[in-house]
Amino acid sequence: LSPATVFKNMSEFMPPDVFPLPALTPLPQLNVQDNLRINAERWELAHHYHHQRQNVHYQALWQPGIVYGLGVKLISPPSGTTAPFQTKSWIEVQPGLAIDGEGNPIVVGEETDRTYPVTIPPLTRGVQTLYVVLRHVDPKHLELPNATDRLQEQFRFDQRVNHLDSKDIELCRVRISSDQTNLVMPDQGLSPDLGQLDLTHRPFAQVRSQRSLTLGVLSSHHYHALNTLCQGMQVL
Repeated sequence: LSPATVFKNMSEFMPPDVFPLPALTPLPQLNVQDNLRINAERWELAHHYHHQRQNVHYQALWQPGIVYGLGVKLISPPSGTTAPFQTKSWIEVQPGLAIDGEGNPIVVGEETDRTYPVTIPPLTRGVQTLYVVLRHVDPKHLELPNATDRLQEQFRFDQRVNHLDSKDIELCRVRISSDQTNLVMPDQGLSPDLGQLDLTHRPFAQVRSQRSLTLGVLSSHHYHALNTLCQGMQVL
């Protein structure tokens, strides 16, 4: 392997910068006075202030990830699945809890639909990485009826190719080639092959790292051992 190739391959195992620090933006709060009329806008401002305070605290001290649960397994297409989705690889996610990059809790309960059809994108050549992710959904951004005075925070499963977003919680990944048609569970959990679910990079909520390490190698002699070390660094 040439040095350029080694640097490129090593970058696959280094953690991406998906844990942004809080923005340097002052937080507006409600100036409470006697005889102040409380309307929906002011009520929202008061609550949004505390929400932002919580997010700033979390982003400053912690990094996002899985708290517990959220395991992933391949399943057969659920009953009632329409024909176009019968050929897709389906996964089922276990109930669990995660916290995203802004400090928002993501609760995946037992009573919710936890199945997801993974779409393998068309590839012309090479190997790419497909990420299956979990994201927090603010119900205020959804078109919901005004018949209720209570909104429940929600979530959604999504997928990415070759990148992660700052609000994504990675559930699993899989390296796919141009002739990939379906996914399978790994034969060796710690060293999954092409087309096999890779659960070794799942982030877990923990104290925020204070330093980062950039690692380069000029010789391929210890390349495989160094790959294993870099995979472990992201979790540690």
